[in-house]
Amino acid sequence: MVVAIVLGIVNSFVKPIITFLTLPVTILTLGLFLIIINGAMVLLVDALMSSFNVNGLFWAILFSFVLAVFNFFLGSMKLDDKRSFA
Repeated sequence: MVVAIVLGIVNSFVKPIITFLTLPVTILTLGLFLIIINGAMVLLVDALMSSFNVNGLFWAILFSFVLAVFNFFLGSMKLDDKRSFA
């Protein structure tokens, strides 16, 4: 659970800065470089926490991809909060 909190903090503060700094490369690769940035954020959390271990960039990218797919499906199951008062 602590890993999720640290990953959330890193994604909130560090990722936007890195994404902005690498914007030309991201545009050149049509956004595919964002996958590498996500993997780098996972590796950063690995470096910050001794209880979380990732063995290389490939596994970090795979972890971030699986996490993105999981978040997509979890987000699609949210209830619609729009209520009509008519």
